[in-house]
Amino acid sequence: MNRVTVKPSPSVVRVVTECLCEVAERTGKEVGALEMAKWYEAFAVCQPFELREAFDNHALTSPFAPSMAAIRQELDRSRFGGISGAWLMVREAALACAGRNFFVVFEHAAIHFSIEVIGGWHSVIRLVRDPGSVSFARRDFMKAFEDHRPSIGYPAGLGGFNGVNAVLIGHRERALEVYRHGAKGGAACFSGINILHPQVELLPGQHLQAWPAHLGPEHMAVPPGPPVHITPTWWGTEPSPSALPVTPT
Repeated sequence: MNRVTVKPSPSVVRVVTECLCEVAERTGKEVGALEMAKWYEAFAVCQPFELREAFDNHALTSPFAPSMAAIRQELDRSRFGGISGAWLMVREAALACAGRNFFVVFEHAAIHFSIEVIGGWHSVIRLVRDPGSVSFARRDFMKAFEDHRPSIGYPAGLGGFNGVNAVLIGHRERALEVYRHGAKGGAACFSGINILHPQVELLPGQHLQAWPAHLGPEHMAVPPGPPVHITPTWWGTEPSPSALPVTPT
């Protein structure tokens, strides 16, 4: 199993330390230095403000000290309504991208991981268009999403990359971070199952491009594709500059 280590920023370290100290004052449960370091690593890619919100929301609903899993659940709930909201984002994006040659990057590493576990991006596009399969795809996606941990590798992007066909789904900065920390064109392993073999489907005449360390404007899809930064209509926290268009079937 590939282990991905991301160094937390000073602001994440500060917020996590403050929140866990407040938890200790409120519940009497102290956190040692070794456990504190595990918290830093687990939430290294999170934004400080959303971590603070997750701890505050947990404190409103529970008198006990939160576990890492509980804080992850609060983060997922605030981002897109929990795991069900993540699946809704994936389903709608897959329907909209059907028949198009996009290199898709979502805003959450667990989404990339879960999609690869259930067969990959192009498989998901087929599954969501099949009434007899979509419920099973949803079940398997949600189970994989629950199983994801920050230390597990995931593909930086989904679909074939031709150098100019990248599309960001959800929050722009988080999607760019997901790409930056993901496996770029390589392979990883989860529970003995080989996954993370990015699927390459190029149009006639196109050539496979090396995945860059960072995505920039020069890599983004241009009209007649969707806008560079897609904030889907089902995303509830920020205004949408443009809805993701749906391809007729």
